[in-house]
Amino acid sequence: MEKHPDLEAIVNSQKEQLLRYEKRLKDVVTAYKGLLKEKTALESSLAAFTGKASPEKQQQHQQSASASKDEGDGEALREQVATLMNSLATLTAEKGRMEASFKNDRKQLRDVIADKEAAIRDLEDQVKALNYTIKTDLENCKSKLKHDREEECNNQLVMICELQKQLLDERHLNETLEMQLRDLKIQFNQKHSDKRVSEMPQASDLAKQSSEQLESSKKENAALSTLLQQFQGEIENLKRQHAAAIRNEQRRVLVAEDRSKKLEEVHEERVANLEARLAELSEVVGTYDRLRQHDQESISKLKEKLSKLSLDKTSTRRLSQESNVERIVEEVSYLKNLLQMENEKLENPLDLSSLFSIQPIVEEVVNYHDSELDNYRDLQRNYDQAIKDNEVLKANIQIHKNNTKTLQEKIKVLNKNIDDLEVEFKNKQIEHNNILKSEKMRTQELISALESDFKSKLSQLELQLKKQRERSLQLLEEKEEEIKSLRTSFDILMHDTSGGQQQSQSQSSDPSNPDPIDSLPVALSKKINALNSVFKTEPNSNPETHHILHYAHELARKEIEITALRTAKNNAETALRQALHDKVSSQEELHDRIAYLEEQLDRWERCKSREGANLEYLKNVVLSFLTSQDADGKKHMINAIAAVLKFSTAEMATIQGLDVAKR
Repeated sequence: MEKHPDLEAIVNSQKEQLLRYEKRLKDVVTAYKGLLKEKTALESSLAAFTGKASPEKQQQHQQSASASKDEGDGEALREQVATLMNSLATLTAEKGRMEASFKNDRKQLRDVIADKEAAIRDLEDQVKALNYTIKTDLENCKSKLKHDREEECNNQLVMICELQKQLLDERHLNETLEMQLRDLKIQFNQKHSDKRVSEMPQASDLAKQSSEQLESSKKENAALSTLLQQFQGEIENLKRQHAAAIRNEQRRVLVAEDRSKKLEEVHEERVANLEARLAELSEVVGTYDRLRQHDQESISKLKEKLSKLSLDKTSTRRLSQESNVERIVEEVSYLKNLLQMENEKLENPLDLSSLFSIQPIVEEVVNYHDSELDNYRDLQRNYDQAIKDNEVLKANIQIHKNNTKTLQEKIKVLNKNIDDLEVEFKNKQIEHNNILKSEKMRTQELISALESDFKSKLSQLELQLKKQRERSLQLLEEKEEEIKSLRTSFDILMHDTSGGQQQSQSQSSDPSNPDPIDSLPVALSKKINALNSVFKTEPNSNPETHHILHYAHELARKEIEITALRTAKNNAETALRQALHDKVSSQEELHDRIAYLEEQLDRWERCKSREGANLEYLKNVVLSFLTSQDADGKKHMINAIAAVLKFSTAEMATIQGLDVAKR
């Protein structure tokens, strides 16, 4: 099934070739027939001229001839005139036919050339439109890529900022939890009561749980940091891929532009060649017109001669109708003899042979026919050359058509490649957006889970702190009650034990035992001394007083630590602000750097268009440098080369050193 269309195409092409060959054979046959007719006419005319030449020469030498000979000469002249008329008619008919065919061919050539010029203009317009569409599509793709890249960069920067904020918040939470755990550990270590001793395992369990939670939060933070690093790596990879894609697109655009420029140059060269050939054809047509005018002039001259001959013939016919031929011949011979006799009587006799001979006319006609044959052959050669040029033009037009088809196919392939690249880019962009969305969802889920865990832990710790505060308040109330009971017991003891007071007074008045509380009032010092004596007498009676003092010390220490933590928090906030400020400044620097690089890229693209002129200038300078022998001229050329290639000062110094060493 697949071979049938190929065979049909081959058969159709062969049929077209056969039709063309048949047309050419018909043209050749018609031309050959016309040449045969012209040949026969010319041969008959030449035969007539050559056959009549000998009797004319005899007639010049004979002064008197018989009537039979004159009658034979008249018939021969009539036959000659008839043959000449027939040959001229055939020649004019063939010439008219050739002119008509030549006009038709010229019209066909002009129509074909006009069609080809219109086709070439249409193809040039199509190529220009395709180049314009390709340029607009490429500019749109570039703008889209830039816009998408800027959006992705902004989104990624926002994500990074959010993740950094979340990390900072989690670090602050971890620090606060660690501080609370430290405080709890210190409180648990400093409390030695039986209740707290019984609660120590629970506190240790809570501490272990909190430490485990801290470790888990640290692990999660590490995982988040790894995720951030992965995100940053993926972002960098995406940026590299986008940059590589943009570079590839730019290279393809440059290749397409070079190809389009080359094709435009080729088309311009072909159009110039076609214009030159059209000019040649117009010159050939002008020469043909000149030859045609010349032939028309010669034909008009021949027609005038033929009209004269026809008038002579009609006059002879009238004479023959009016009188007999013999009488006319006698009269002609008589007149001829009279002319000869009168001519002999003259002092300067005339040459009557030129009047009585037809040889000059015959020679003139033969020369004219020879010139017409030469002109016909020249016209035939020019016609064949025009046919060959037409075939060459057709072949060139076919080549142009094939080239335009290949160019259109290449343009289609390029458009298809651009569409495929756009589809791939869109698919990749959709995939990256989906990945980013999934990662955002995952990070949000992780953050929400961490927040819920931290909130639950904070609620548990707050409950524990509330319980601890309640217990501490209960202990304080109990201690106050004990103090009140001690005061009452102390008052009772003050009334009962007077000997103890005397002892205390003697001890206070004794200079060898100085007491550190002399500056207090007397009543208070008495009470303190009484308490000291009570504590000395009963050292193991009330151990809770020691706990109260220890609790006061711990509260003071806790306030100091709280102030230190506040200062650390303030320092951390200032450091965070500084980091954010540095980040904003770095982002601004990055944006400035991107703008600078874009300006450099635009400048590079602008310089790229001037690269050809610089290379041409550099080529001319290098060639003149290699061919010149002047040292100063070479120095100026080196400066020009350095200006074009932008040599550094060190390179110029090395070149000057080499120049000095050579001198």
